[in-house]
Amino acid sequence: MINPATEEPLSHVARASKADVNRAVAAARRAHDTVWSRLPGSERAKYLYRIARIMQERSREFAVVETMNSGKPIKESRDVDVPLAAAHFFYYAGWADKLDYAFPGRTPAPTSAVARASIAARKPGPSSRAPPPRSSTSKPATAKPRTTGRP
Repeated sequence: MINPATEEPLSHVARASKADVNRAVAAARRAHDTVWSRLPGSERAKYLYRIARIMQERSREFAVVETMNSGKPIKESRDVDVPLAAAHFFYYAGWADKLDYAFPGRTPAPTSAVARASIAARKPGPSSRAPPPRSSTSKPATAKPRTTGRP
């Protein structure tokens, strides 16, 4: 990692081989299938709340690292990025134990990439990674230049 302001190295990050990635994915699947997916929502919420609180407690450190890594002003990292990241964890922790009440009789589908991949691997049929078919009325997204009305 390079400091964008000074171009000095901040740290050295090891590269993962394909085998390293495969081991990490397998471990994440095992953890999801054997532990996380079996936890009640109230227990999941405890973990998510704890992550959010740690982010708040160490917000200055996270802001400094984010600023050093991205080169953005410390004020933006401190006042926007880190609080928003913590707020996301608080938000999802709040929902974790309320899903049974909000949607009685329904089992929420997993939303993590590991969970979806794990479920897709068990189901026969086309891959769940295929993009949805485009309708005949949809137009491709193209970037148009902005015009200001000035010559």
